[in-house]
Amino acid sequence: MSCVSLLYATAEQAGGTAFVAVMAFAAFPASKMRPTAFLLNVTAAGYATWRLYWNGAIDQKSLLPLTLSSMGVACLFWMTESISR
Repeated sequence: MSCVSLLYATAEQAGGTAFVAVMAFAAFPASKMRPTAFLLNVTAAGYATWRLYWNGAIDQKSLLPLTLSSMGVACLFWMTESISR
């Protein structure tokens, strides 16, 4: 799993579908796949963003509004998804 994460992060991707595929092949419980893939995706995307920021490819003025809005929407979706179950 960490190899898939590292591979996607080095390509500046998050790789959520690859995480789900690896977990499915490893017979991971279906109820744990979504939250685990979400956390791995956030970690890989965070690492890729950090690398781009550290190399000067991302400007802090544009990064902060995008990060805050995307985190807010992700949390809102997560809450509505868990309430509807």
